[in-house]
Amino acid sequence: MTETEQHTNQRLFFAESSFARTYGVPGVTKEMKHFCSEWALGKDEAPLTLANVDTYFKDLWTHIC
Repeated sequence: MTETEQHTNQRLFFAESSFARTYGVPGVTKEMKHFCSEWALGKDEAPLTLANVDTYFKDLWTHIC
């Protein structure tokens, strides 16, 4: 696995963990996982504190739905 792929995977897991904290593991949908995958491939940076990152992803998610 390349360094870029590792970085993308870390970003994916970071985003997915935020959704799991916010909606619960069973509440994370296929669409949310796809959203996380797309976000992981991008360049946007999320805040690093848990409270702020969860709000960040929840706001992004609710604005696209």
